[in-house]
Amino acid sequence: GKERKIKVPAGAHDGVRIAFDDFEVVLDVKPDKRFSREGDDLIIEEEVPLVTAIVGGEITVDGIDKAITMKVKQ
Repeated sequence: GKERKIKVPAGAHDGVRIAFDDFEVVLDVKPDKRFSREGDDLIIEEEVPLVTAIVGGEITVDGIDKAITMKVKQ
């Protein structure tokens, strides 16, 4: 019945065991609809408008915490 806070390290994956006081926590990481994972990398696929792909420009991609503006080179 006690509530405890456990700091989960960034990049933790399914099955990671974290020792905490007198017990151990095993992570069960659920998949995300937007991101896939390759090792420690998060992958998101984003469409680039044809004109931007040809002449260059910027696109905005949803990140984990905030939107990220990315430059598309010509």
